[in-house]
Formats: sequence, structure tokens, C-alpha cells
Amino acid sequence: MVVVERSSRLVRVDAATGETAWECRVADTWGPLGLTSASCCYVDERLGLLRSFDLADGRDRWAAKLPRPGGYAVGAHQTVVTGGWQHYHPLTGFDLESGATRWSWRDEPEGPESAACLRPLAVGPDLLVGSPGGRAIWQLESATGQVVRRWRLPAPLADPDARAAFAPVRARSALVRCGPRLVVRIDLDESTTQTVWWHDEDLEPDAVAAVDGLLMLRETSGQTIAVDLDRGSVRWRLRPPEPAAPDVIAVPAGYVVADRSGLVWLLDRDGEVISRRPVSRRHHLLAAGSEGRVFLLGKGELVCLTVSDL
Repeated sequence: MVVVERSSRLVRVDAATGETAWECRVADTWGPLGLTSASCCYVDERLGLLRSFDLADGRDRWAAKLPRPGGYAVGAHQTVVTGGWQHYHPLTGFDLESGATRWSWRDEPEGPESAACLRPLAVGPDLLVGSPGGRAIWQLESATGQVVRRWRLPAPLADPDARAAFAPVRARSALVRCGPRLVVRIDLDESTTQTVWWHDEDLEPDAVAAVDGLLMLRETSGQTIAVDLDRGSVRWRLRPPEPAAPDVIAVPAGYVVADRSGLVWLLDRDGEVISRRPVSRRHHLLAAGSEGRVFLLGKGELVCLTVSDL
């Protein structure tokens, strides 16, 4: 695992032991981080650089000057893409091996530079991109930035800020949030979108998750919902004391959910609570690991649990 420490370090951590494999100094500990199979790329905003580190030993591979501040760091095939967030246009593709600029792109070439982009999603060698509040999604070739396809949406794209906007499902499709209550699927082999769920309450703008055959939604009221798309009905609901972290993790016993009050919940397949325990009031991200491990990332700490701990 690679995490950014608030003391200006980029650190690779052994997921089984928590020991540090390597560390590198960075100037900005709020920049986006993207991983590929052999490297990690980091947006070091204070230096105005996109930096690439070898994943095995942490050595510097290259540094490229950013055309604008900020942005994402999304790896796709042999390209890493940054820019687009908070009106930092254009999206720019850099060669993953050399750091050379490959292309730049904005959704309206003749339009205002203030247009923003959602965090792109890599789907094989291509990218899905869109603008918050816009009604279109583009498929781009990650190597060239050329448009492959454009989809028209039934409602404006939700704006999750820097969080994930697209959720991958299967090999060549993704889910995206539109309007206050709509979930839409984009299939790279189809020319039209498909509405997969219209909720009866307002939803968070983040990307929804497809977990174990269920669609996981979070309402703005704080309730987490599991939807069975085959049956077209809600399977279970959970309302923790405070809103849940975005991810729901499938484990053999059922599901793990974390909320912002510091509780970690273990649910069975029907959504019934098996157990819950306090861990930390500071975590904000839940992630799955191998061998039944679950990770909580927070302000200044990384916590590893196993299902048996719950």
C-alpha cells in the first residue's frame, strides 16, 4: 500500500505487517496519488510537478512540469492523466515511462477555460470523462486524447468534488450518478446509456458501488442502502449514528461498513448487524485487502483489521 503522510512523506507500507518498505519526501501532502503495476505518480502541487516513483524501491523515475495547478492522477494503460479538478483545465496526458506530454483535452475546445472535469476512470486503454453539471460523457483514447464516443445523459452529472465519480462494473462498463437521485450505466460497447436505478430519496454525489451483485447507495440523510437490481428492490438499509464512509466491503460473512462516528459494522448477507466496534473517530476511507483484511485510512493513521477482529 502507498499512502501520503501529513509530515511530507510518500510511504509504501507492507499490507501484512504495517512496516515501511520505502519513503520519499514530497513538498505537498494534499496532492492526488495514482498507482500502476510498476510505479506511482504524485501531484506535488507546491513544486508544480507530476512526479513518478518506482513502486518497488521508491526511487525517482521522472518529474514533469504541470501546465496548471492541481488535478487528479489517474493511470490508464501507458498514460497518466492529471488536471481538470476545481476548474484546473485542461486534462493532460503524460507518458508513463518518460513523463513527456502526450495530449491535452477539454470538453468544449472553444468554451471558457473555467470548465471543470470529474475524476476520470480508466477502462482498459481508454478513459471516461465528463464535467459536473454537464449532460455528456466522453470516451477518450488514453494514448492520444482522441474522442472515441460520446454519450448523452438523461440528467446533469452530479459533482463529487475530488472523490470518485465513476464506478467500474464488469470489464467495459461503469456507473455514474446523475441529478439528485439517478444512477446510470455507461457501456463502452453500446451507443446509449441505461438508467439502472431511480431512488426515492436524494443521494450523495459520489460514485455508487457495485458490491457482490448489489448496488450500494448513500442517501444525503446518512442512510446506506443495498439495492438488488435483479429484483428491483432494496435488500437492506443501515442508518449509523453518523454518515458512512463511501466504501462497502464484501467479506465471506457479509459486508463491512465504517461510519464517521468511529464505528466499524459487520453485517450479514441480509444486512443484519452481526457486530460493531469503535476504532477511531478520524478515519474517512474504507478499503479491502487480501486474506480478509480491511483497511481504514484517516488523518495521520492507517488501521488494518481482519473480520475476526470484528
